[in-house]
Amino acid sequence: MGSIFAFLAGVNAYDPLLARPLRGCVNDVTAARELLTRRTSGAARTAVVCDGEVTVDVVEDGIRRFLGAAGPGDTALFWFSGHGTHTWATGADLLVEATGRNQALLCADGPLPDKRLGALLDAVAARGAHVAAVLDCCFSGGATREPEGLVARFAPPVGAEAAPGAEAWRPRGPWAAEARDVPVRDDAGRHVLLAASRLDQLSYEGRFSGRPHGAFTYALLGAVRDAGPDVTYRNLLAAADARVQRGGVGQQPVLYPAAPGGVADLPFLGGAVARAPGPYLLRLGTRGWEVDCGTGHGLRDGAGAEGTEFRVVGDEGEGGEREGGGGEGGGAAEGWSQARTQDQYQDQGQGQGQGQGQARRHAQAEAEDQARAHARAQVLRAREVYADRTLVDPVGWEPVGGRVYPVALSALALAPATVGFGTPSCGARATEGSGPQHPSFEAELRQTLATSGPGNGPSPLLRLITTPADTGRGTGPGIGTGTGTGTGAVTDPTPEAAADLHFRVEPRDGLAHILRRDDTPFTAPLPLADPGDVPRVVDCLAHLTRWHQIRDLAPRPSVLDNLVQVEIAPWGAPPGQVLVPNGSGEIVCAYGPEGAQPREPWVTVRLHNRSPGRTLWCLLLDLTDSYGSHSALFPGHFIGPGRTGHALDGEPVQLSLPASRPAVPGASARDWLKLVVAEGELNTVPFHLPAWDAEATGARDAVVGFGTGALRLDPPGGAVGSRDLGSVTSGSPGRWTARTISLRTVVPD
Repeated sequence: MGSIFAFLAGVNAYDPLLARPLRGCVNDVTAARELLTRRTSGAARTAVVCDGEVTVDVVEDGIRRFLGAAGPGDTALFWFSGHGTHTWATGADLLVEATGRNQALLCADGPLPDKRLGALLDAVAARGAHVAAVLDCCFSGGATREPEGLVARFAPPVGAEAAPGAEAWRPRGPWAAEARDVPVRDDAGRHVLLAASRLDQLSYEGRFSGRPHGAFTYALLGAVRDAGPDVTYRNLLAAADARVQRGGVGQQPVLYPAAPGGVADLPFLGGAVARAPGPYLLRLGTRGWEVDCGTGHGLRDGAGAEGTEFRVVGDEGEGGEREGGGGEGGGAAEGWSQARTQDQYQDQGQGQGQGQGQARRHAQAEAEDQARAHARAQVLRAREVYADRTLVDPVGWEPVGGRVYPVALSALALAPATVGFGTPSCGARATEGSGPQHPSFEAELRQTLATSGPGNGPSPLLRLITTPADTGRGTGPGIGTGTGTGTGAVTDPTPEAAADLHFRVEPRDGLAHILRRDDTPFTAPLPLADPGDVPRVVDCLAHLTRWHQIRDLAPRPSVLDNLVQVEIAPWGAPPGQVLVPNGSGEIVCAYGPEGAQPREPWVTVRLHNRSPGRTLWCLLLDLTDSYGSHSALFPGHFIGPGRTGHALDGEPVQLSLPASRPAVPGASARDWLKLVVAEGELNTVPFHLPAWDAEATGARDAVVGFGTGALRLDPPGGAVGSRDLGSVTSGSPGRWTARTISLRTVVPD
């Protein structure tokens, strides 16, 4: 690891004409320097400026020269504690400022716009250094009540705030025309930001442990002290956020950019290798242990919610198994089973008179074994599910209060997708060589499904059914009933056993064909030359299930329905000229003629918040027909009431066929744009899924990371009605909604 350069600035003593004085900012940067010194054994190079020293010029020069000395392999940290302020956004700024305001740090002599700050930090990162910023100030907000004992770190513009077009305070310098958030796009941001609050909130300071501090700084420093040496920014922010919420402070800390596998998953203040993030995190909240997913990610609430379970994953969750000698090879778990068998033999040898005592002992031993297994696996069982989080109870173990644990879903309250077997039907003619190429294929698939879930347990995504009648297609030739004969087909009198999403796997000609109910393929057939190919088939089934769960995510009716409108228009089209769905419900965009090769269509995508008074968090996903899902278009931002968010910050969205699909007449590609709208931020990691690639190496691990049951739907035919969410705490997503826009790109004949 290289050197650490830290430039820390804190301002208490503001000119009263500029902003009211604060009390905890100097304490913040002093404590941060002390912690850095201890954490690095004195190796960190730190520079601290306070109060009147923190001018715009000094801060810019400190970033440019002091942090600019960091080179490849080094880490540069900028920390600011003080007031934040804003101005109205106008002109081109409105393309990237969906809240309608520009934000800025307030130095001792005036504002430093966040876009200027972002450019300075990115210039340091461009030299090869890893760059992080911690900002404990208000990014934006208006007049709100202040919690008792807390002071807001927000300075309104000098003089009366004016709407766009009216005369307002204009600080010196060219920054007013340049301000924007830091950063705004995943592909543009090269530094990681830990911010005290979101763009429409205040940040607060108060007395903590007898001294004035910023609430976020105090929580973040505590989380760093309790964390291990390889804690990631994502886990650290989650731990700090939990501390802020437990303290009853009405602000929501923010991590940016939060895309999975990026800088958010690097170790805090250094590290060259990004860690793969777990889909969810366990932390200690205001009402006990909680996981950061809920009905907003498709989990079931109400009756049946207790069927949802989580399991700690990664080093935090599996160390016990390794230490105990368990795991895949049996180990301790197998030893418990052997001990029961020996006890049984001993009891039998003592005569029939002790039969009742034997049964009681066996039942008790079984319960104890189950409790030990849950403790070893570090299982958590859901007790209440809300929009953004699930309250859980540890089963047979106790997490450490100051830690954050990555977790995955290991048991679900809802039915998984179903998998069946069969040969061609619905009029399709079986050809010579049809039927199973491996008589043991069903048994091999069953065994793989039983061990492909978290902790080598059953897959929570897939359930095997073995009768063609289960699929709702009627009877027909089948592989068998799973009894070992491999010859009979059984008609199941309960066709509802098949889920809405059902796969029919047909082994034929050395390939595994994954088919829909109508015999059309989901994807290209997979090799099935030997039993070693069966896990790849299960990977594909899990990936397809995960993709369909994201695409088909449908909440119950919400007051947020239709408040955000997605508008797709040809690039450069005059106002009012938008694309509308055809009779099939699809928006069709066609290639245009351009020389020998047709030209891809360009469009603009806008998100209009039509609410008169709600600031809403919006995420726009692109689900492709290659079974991938990403949020590059609009990765999760707040849009102010009556404001508009622009995909790709107003740049054109190019619709094109995949490279593997030539742009010849008649060719086409489909996309599904999934809009998720909430009153607060959702965890976006589970919404990302790489495109399915049967040939990719390491794809199994990538799929399993997303294939643990997230984004579950309500059961088919479930009751539809208003959701009873109860009260919503500050920063909670609260109510949410989602909708899907179908898009087809075609090359005309």
